[in-house]
Amino acid sequence: MRKILLTTLLFLLLVNVASAANTEITVKTVVNYDITINILGATEKYEFFKSFHENAGPTGKVTVVYPGEQEAIDIIVKVTQGKREVLKERFEEYVTGKQYYIEMVPGFEATISEGGDPALAPVEPEETVEEPEEPIESPEETVEETTEDTSAGITGNAVSKVGDFFSNSTVYFTIIGLVVGLVVIFFVIKKVRTSQSPNQINIRKLGKSPQLSQSEISTRQEIIEAEKRIKEAQAQINKLKNEDRIKQIEQRIANEKAELDKLQRGEL
Repeated sequence: MRKILLTTLLFLLLVNVASAANTEITVKTVVNYDITINILGATEKYEFFKSFHENAGPTGKVTVVYPGEQEAIDIIVKVTQGKREVLKERFEEYVTGKQYYIEMVPGFEATISEGGDPALAPVEPEETVEEPEEPIESPEETVEETTEDTSAGITGNAVSKVGDFFSNSTVYFTIIGLVVGLVVIFFVIKKVRTSQSPNQINIRKLGKSPQLSQSEISTRQEIIEAEKRIKEAQAQINKLKNEDRIKQIEQRIANEKAELDKLQRGEL
């Protein structure tokens, strides 16, 4: 009889131990804040099972284990700093025998997720897939052709620029020569006019039929011819300017036409 009683008690003890399920609760908050975790029954009737009071410490985390045999529980978490209550949240109807991770940080919404501390979760090594290397063809021929084309382009541009330089230089020198000639003629005319005395000029104006000497007639003819040459030189300068402008425009049109022909032939 005694053996039967002992066996029955042992069986009941084992059943109670087996039915008890450990529920691990981890709370993450601000470092050195105080955390209170209350375990209540998940029913309309108020049932208080257990309370935990811990400090978050330098990690800001607290982990407790509730060995209850209830199927579901309510978890109330309160975060305080000294005597001041910072946060308080109730999480209702959570199945026992599992791990729960709660985050309660001021300024953010409180959250609860199933599973332990993510920081303690094992990190799976990433699989490295080696891809076969493709042979790389060396573009030697392309480089040579590109170099030749580039050299030819540079040489052609250099020759074109040299020709333009000499052409423009000739025009500029001609213009400068004409300007110098005009200046010389101007000073000659001025010198001739200033060489005549004021008395001679007044007599000429007052006389009814002034008689000009041979030298004065010759001087006047020279002045007329000089003025004529000045006008011709000015016209020549304007003509050279227009011709130079026309040549530049024609050269630019020719260059653009050449580039268009190359594009149509696919050379560029």
